[in-house]
Amino acid sequence: MKVMVIRLGFLFLLMFSLLFALNFASAININFDFPEKVYQNTEFNVEIKDVDVSGILDVKIYVVNKSGAMVSDIYSEKWQSSNYYVKSAYPSQTVYRLIVGDYTGSGQICVKLRQAGKSSAIGEVCRGIEIMTKEESLIHQKEESIVINNNETASSDIIENVPASDVYEEDKPIILENTKKYSTSYYSNRVLLIYGFVVLCVIIIILLSLRIL
Repeated sequence: MKVMVIRLGFLFLLMFSLLFALNFASAININFDFPEKVYQNTEFNVEIKDVDVSGILDVKIYVVNKSGAMVSDIYSEKWQSSNYYVKSAYPSQTVYRLIVGDYTGSGQICVKLRQAGKSSAIGEVCRGIEIMTKEESLIHQKEESIVINNNETASSDIIENVPASDVYEEDKPIILENTKKYSTSYYSNRVLLIYGFVVLCVIIIILLSLRIL
C-alpha cells in the first residue's frame, strides 16, 4: 500500500511540474503583416507587429512551396537564403525584405523566432501566401492603372455635372477604407503537445486510483 501511495505522489508531482513548465513553454503570440499576393523575383516586405516575449530575438522568415521546399531569400546587409536567421534583429528591426525566386503558385510564409544566441526556436507561425508570375504582375498593374484612370474620369464627370453653387457649398470629409492587413496570432505546436501529455497523465492517474480502490 505504501508503494502505491508513493507512486501516486510521484505522478501528481509529475503533473504539477508539467503544468508549471507550461507557463514557460513557447506559447508566444506572433503577429505579422504581409502581402496577400507577391510576385516572382519581386521584393516585398514582412512586418512583425507584435511578439509577447521580451528580450532580443533572432528572426527567421521564409516561404516554402507546396512540397515544403524553401523558395525565398531574405535581406540582411546582403541577400541570403531564408534558411538563415537574422541575428539579434527584433525588436530593433520590425520590417524585413524578402524575395521569392523560381516558384509560382500557393505556398506558406513562416516567421520563426529564437532568443538571441540560443539554438532552439521559441515559436513559429505559418500562413498561406500566393506567388504570381511576372506576366501576372504586369497584368495586375495594368488592371490597377485602368481602375485608377476610370475612377479619375468618373470623378471629373461628376464634378462637371454638379451645379457651380453646390461645388463650394461644403467641404465634406473623404473617408478612406482601411487597408486590409494580414495578421496572425497562433500558439506553438509544442504547447498543444504538452497539453495532450498532461491530459494523458491525468487519465493514467485516474485509472491507477480506480485500480487501487
